[in-house]
Amino acid sequence: MVPKHRTLVLDAVRERLKEGKRVVLIATRVVEAGVDLSFPVVYRAQAGLDSLAQAAGRCNRHGEFSEGGTVYSFESADFPIPSRLKDMEAASAATRDVWKEGCDVFDDKVISSFFQLYYDNRKIQTNTWDKCRVSSKCKVNMNSLNGFRTIQFRDLAEQFHMIPPGQREVVLVFGDEQEYIWKELKNLETLPESSRYPNRELRRKIAQYTIQVYDNEYNIMRQRRILESYAEGSVEVVTDIKNVYDMNIGFLPMADYDSLHCN
Repeated sequence: MVPKHRTLVLDAVRERLKEGKRVVLIATRVVEAGVDLSFPVVYRAQAGLDSLAQAAGRCNRHGEFSEGGTVYSFESADFPIPSRLKDMEAASAATRDVWKEGCDVFDDKVISSFFQLYYDNRKIQTNTWDKCRVSSKCKVNMNSLNGFRTIQFRDLAEQFHMIPPGQREVVLVFGDEQEYIWKELKNLETLPESSRYPNRELRRKIAQYTIQVYDNEYNIMRQRRILESYAEGSVEVVTDIKNVYDMNIGFLPMADYDSLHCN
């Protein structure tokens, strides 16, 4: 979801929770970090214990439910983890193995066992430990005051990406500010080239409707001719959000792709 829409949804959720009304929120993992919500019951698809702990943090978060809360972890028979998501498969398998012990899953020793199993499983399943050879470029001479100079930072930056490269920002405007943003952007096009960039106020409004999409999805929108460029190409607005954005879900992926972590 674009930030503005996400804020509206979370505000509505908080208000319903405050009023004691029934709320069913279906969300991605993003809701597990930095979002102050608390539910009496949480359902979480099977994952690593670290992810389950994050999800559990959204259950009886403030101790407001006197009887406590309940967290369920489940494995879907209809929608298993995609085979290409090796990391997720490894984490799920490690959790499954740890639970066989019948222990407190958040006990320090159990967590330690989980990570040991996870790293072993991941190494076996993916066979991609350090495929970019990062470790060989991070050697430090501990006997020298300038030991860190031996780290090949430029090569690391070019060959390894924690967040996959190849993403573009697009603006999906709707609601009360849609007409204002479009009007202001079109007005800028009538100005001299050096004055066509949005001011701070307009940039802040645009940021509330901006998301990042992968190159292949961006190219599909280009092919469909539903993108308009403003401010010398620095702002690209989706002109028709039908089949691109859903008010209950957010951005709709337009292509199947595998994330790449290094060149």
